Amino acid sequence: MRTAALPSDGFQRLFVRTDFGHAMIIVIMTALVGSIVAGLVSWTLLDEFGYYTSNNLWLVVSESMSFSIQIVTFFVFSFSAALISKWMFKGRGDYSATATLMGYAMVWYTAISISMSVVFGTVVVDAISRDDSAVTAAVIALGLLFVVLIVGLIWLLWVSARAVSVANDISLGEGVLTIIISSLIAGAVTFAVSLFVMLPIGISL
Repeated sequence: MRTAALPSDGFQRLFVRTDFGHAMIIVIMTALVGSIVAGLVSWTLLDEFGYYTSNNLWLVVSESMSFSIQIVTFFVFSFSAALISKWMFKGRGDYSATATLMGYAMVWYTAISISMSVVFGTVVVDAISRDDSAVTAAVIALGLLFVVLIVGLIWLLWVSARAVSVANDISLGEGVLTIIISSLIAGAVTFAVSLFVMLPIGISL
């Protein structure tokens, strides 16, 4: 919890007390829980919109691949952040420390993602199952959800920047730029991998 409220102090403590292996267990468990919850939300929405038996296999395959892609994205992001911190800001470029601290930060990414998906799914299902007045309420709720999401993303940027700055001995501002650039790189790789892996599966199903 310290990494959420006082990320600089929290990550400084983790930097000297934890190790890469422990952080990777957290990354794997976090990605697994996130994929399971996402699958349950997707199943609920499919059920409301008209569930077909053939979607069972697609849902299982999709979430299994989502889990794998999350892991790949995490490592690409961590490697990119370490390289950028060294090349652009003369930091340590410590990949192991970057991945270790970002592993703990990933918990908060997943927590917000799960919260958003559960609330979104609940609002949508409630709107579908009730009258027109519920649709209006759902639109308002989704608007508020969007605002909360923006605030959450800004907070995550702050937490992640602290993790990268502690791991590589760079400033908070440099950490923010490192996070942004690394996210763009990881996002591009994730998009390419998703197309390469998921599109053939989708066509075959």
